[in-house]
Amino acid sequence: MAVAHDAAGQALPGKFRLYPEAAAAGLWSTAPELALMALSIAASWKGLGLLAQTTALAMARPVDDGPTGLGVFVQPRGRRPPRLYHEGVNAGFRSILAFDADAAFGIAVMTNGEGGRA
Repeated sequence: MAVAHDAAGQALPGKFRLYPEAAAAGLWSTAPELALMALSIAASWKGLGLLAQTTALAMARPVDDGPTGLGVFVQPRGRRPPRLYHEGVNAGFRSILAFDADAAFGIAVMTNGEGGRA
């Protein structure tokens, strides 16, 4: 398991934090696992995946003209499928998962440092 690091590059005492908000801050994963999740959502978006297609389409539709869909942020792209993304931010860790709803593009990056977003 990766050890969390602060902005100065020093390991956090205790190696990482545990949060009481398990749903919001309790996902422990790897970049390949996040990529597989994106591929599964994209397959569902095309009617071929684990989720109902209507659920996958709802994920990719902004709610009330805001930046979020169902569980992800949505970047509309005109006639092309929207880009879906979500950043992870916990003490000492930064990550991002971004992918086109049709899986034409995707990336999962995870870092174990406060400077990981840069």
